[in-house]
Amino acid sequence: MAALSSATLKLELPGVAFITGGASGLGRGVALAFAELGARLAICDINIKGAEELAATINAKFPERAIAIRIDVSNEEQVASAVEATVTRFGRLDYAINSAGLVVAGDAVELIKDTATSDYERTQSVDAKGIFLCMKYQIRQMLKQDVPNYPQASRGVIVNLASRASLEGVPRFGAYCAAKHAVLGLSRVAAVEHAPDNIRVIACCPGLVRTPGHVGAAKEVDDMLLSKMPMGRWGIPDEITDGITFACSTMASFMSGNTLKIDGGMAAC
Repeated sequence: MAALSSATLKLELPGVAFITGGASGLGRGVALAFAELGARLAICDINIKGAEELAATINAKFPERAIAIRIDVSNEEQVASAVEATVTRFGRLDYAINSAGLVVAGDAVELIKDTATSDYERTQSVDAKGIFLCMKYQIRQMLKQDVPNYPQASRGVIVNLASRASLEGVPRFGAYCAAKHAVLGLSRVAAVEHAPDNIRVIACCPGLVRTPGHVGAAKEVDDMLLSKMPMGRWGIPDEITDGITFACSTMASFMSGNTLKIDGGMAAC
């Protein structure tokens, strides 16, 4: 029987993580988990107060481990500056978790025929363009980095938060579905383009998860979505975090271009 790898025996995430949407929701859970697993962190969010509070919480337990950076992911200059600030502080970039996003840009979910063009454009700007801009500058930095001399090593790992909406059409979520389909496409292209460079890119597609960013749609819409869940319940953020930490570890060193579906069995329906 072959010996278990050290990664299998103990999951560790040494290095530097750049997390967008890190002040709340799934991003916050990922930041806390990465800190526990050994990473240094740039917690990036448009909500700088929330990011600073989380960084302070982490630094109280792990001194000098986290910094907070204000970022609007739809603004190219801010994205480029945030990556540069991270590298200036910590020296490199090993993991990028792009979780910043909007579900609804306006006040309510709407049929396509009723969706305001400005709401559609805002959703694309954050959810699709934001992923494009973040990967653009994250990959540029990762390409500058040496690859450690062992087979499972990488220059860096990028996990983009897509959605079950990346894989199907969800009524009244036209703008969101369009953006999340784009996230899946961008992730796959980046994975193929940079596999030879030892950069791994994975799209994580959570199912229904209760977070502060969840939008309470019309009851019939929530009921319709829940009816597709074989497990019959909403997920919790920790269940998504566990998948993301695994994907970033050397336990997943042969994974890239994957769609990581954490959805209570919806993918089988």
